[in-house]
Amino acid sequence: MKKLQTTFIVVIIFSSFLLVYNFYNSYKFNNNELSNEIMNELSQKESIILNNIYNKYNINAKVPIIISNKMGNSLYGLATLDTKNKIKIYLNKKMFQESKDYMINNVLAHEYAHAMMFIFGDKSRQKKGHSLKWVNICKKIGGVKCEQYVNSDDIVMAKRNIF
Repeated sequence: MKKLQTTFIVVIIFSSFLLVYNFYNSYKFNNNELSNEIMNELSQKESIILNNIYNKYNINAKVPIIISNKMGNSLYGLATLDTKNKIKIYLNKKMFQESKDYMINNVLAHEYAHAMMFIFGDKSRQKKGHSLKWVNICKKIGGVKCEQYVNSDDIVMAKRNIF
């Protein structure tokens, strides 16, 4: 019985430390900018996308990318066109914690494809902005998953590949 009590206490203490560690990491992530490592990876991917855009369309399409922690939990990114025809791409900071690789390798090209649609003057709402023309642009500029919605299986499966 004593051994069982000791094991139980060890498990409780270990779990408490794990809970505090996770809380600290979440707090640190939520209250700081994205790490330099993530920003560098994002910048490298953006360079590839911009190079693809230039090679395919002969357009310099660099637009501001804003990392926001004010977006809803189901929105990964958003490309906007304001009344002055200024395009911006917003990326949800919270989703970088969920899946940095998905944000960099899928969402960035997805939002740049929307930006290209704005540049081409196509404000079509067909399939909520995810027309066949949009899909083709997304693929040409380096999009891997050019789909309207996030496939949560992609994120879950990526988390399983820890090595």
